[in-house]
Amino acid sequence: MATKLKINLYGDGWSLKKIELESIQKEYFEQIAKRTNQTLHQAIIDPFFYPKLLLSNIQSHYDLKATTLFGLKDTNKNQIEIWYDGKKISKFKMADLSPEYSIFPTYNSKVTLGEEEQKIGIYIEEFETGKIGSYEIEITDLNLENICFHLFKYDTFLLLHQISYKDSILKIKNRDTLINRQNSFVIE
Repeated sequence: MATKLKINLYGDGWSLKKIELESIQKEYFEQIAKRTNQTLHQAIIDPFFYPKLLLSNIQSHYDLKATTLFGLKDTNKNQIEIWYDGKKISKFKMADLSPEYSIFPTYNSKVTLGEEEQKIGIYIEEFETGKIGSYEIEITDLNLENICFHLFKYDTFLLLHQISYKDSILKIKNRDTLINRQNSFVIE
């Protein structure tokens, strides 16, 4: 019989979203942004920009096609909980996962190094706090050695961006965060 394995991430989250606009879409967005005396990257994060587009399927930048890097930042506020069959079996900090901070990590982790250079495009960076993600999977038996936390070293910080169980990536079931800061920029 399958039982639910749930892993909750709490603390500070970070995301970097590269917006993917088609050329005709970009041209139209730039025209509307120009009318509001903003650059396109400024308009993209302005909630008052989207009603001016008159596009029912695009109400905010969350509706735009994008490639996103997202996860839990390694700060002193983070906390990771593992629940199995409705019972909390473990609670720990992200530092317990990193080979840099812990000689004998409690759980399996893989660290990937990020690219130094970003590609040309429009980016949105967001910082948030709260329940960064609740990841779930149905399993028949729990073996903690089958859980792997995928860490991503980006710029100067470490990000927990994926969790897998027996090489199956867990999906986020819900999130509850407050965006603290948001900015956009262009790389040309």
